[in-house]
Amino acid sequence: MEKEKKETNSDENPYIINRKFKLRKIYSKGDYSKLSLGGDKINRNDLLTIFDSCYSFTCEIDETEVLRLSRITTQLAHEPMKSVWRPRSEHHIYLLIDGLCKHRCLFKDYDSTFTPKQEDYDMAERILIRMVKAWDTDLSPKEDIK
Repeated sequence: MEKEKKETNSDENPYIINRKFKLRKIYSKGDYSKLSLGGDKINRNDLLTIFDSCYSFTCEIDETEVLRLSRITTQLAHEPMKSVWRPRSEHHIYLLIDGLCKHRCLFKDYDSTFTPKQEDYDMAERILIRMVKAWDTDLSPKEDIK
């Protein structure tokens, strides 16, 4: 640990970099059970470090894809949820794609560029369509039973 501190004088945190490498090593063996909280390889603090690292940057997301998904989901939505979703859709779609990309890069492809691929946009579309279709419930207040 002391050696790591001496080697770096930059703002980069070698602890985070080493934890990502450790995570790659575990996943390359195909042993997903050790990633749970309290597991013997990655403890709660390690997972929180990865979680905090993901909050420190955002992926370069294609704005046209965000607008396309916003348009699709807004058209699928019905009132009163449509008026709630419309002003918030782009922000939440952006966050969803960002999270999907980071998950894929950390746990599947081990891609250090954190650049969204078409599969991230496709997965976001499937999630969003399912979410919006789930809104087709009656949200009007119930009448009092006398």
